[in-house]
Amino acid sequence: MKILLTLFGIACLVLNGFSQGTLEVEVANLSSTNGFVYLQLFDEEDQFLKKSIRQEKIGPINAQTVVFTIPDLPFGTYALSVMHDENENGVMDKGTFGIPQEGYAFSNNAKGMFGPPSYEDSSFSFQGDVRLKISIIHPPF
Repeated sequence: MKILLTLFGIACLVLNGFSQGTLEVEVANLSSTNGFVYLQLFDEEDQFLKKSIRQEKIGPINAQTVVFTIPDLPFGTYALSVMHDENENGVMDKGTFGIPQEGYAFSNNAKGMFGPPSYEDSSFSFQGDVRLKISIIHPPF
């Protein structure tokens, strides 16, 4: 019985390795090499833009395009947001009426009307190694 349980445990570990992959996110159209680029990954609609399951940061920036690599990501449905924090204060600077003052982007290059896009518009199915390409939006649009 002990051997059977051990073999079952090993099989679960091996099969789990086949249900995850590497997500690469290419972020293009950065306006400068100043500051940092932040990525947030979400896996639930009710947590979208509130509580990410993963956060990544790239800086210093060497080009107008950066690539985030997230290895060992379980298969599932996700959405992501990206911010180019040019002044390195760690937050999205906003102007009048909450309009962003720094570059941003969402998966699927989704755009919202009078606010951020929905989780549904930004979400994508992750079922294997993939490279997403998104482009930064620069205010004032």
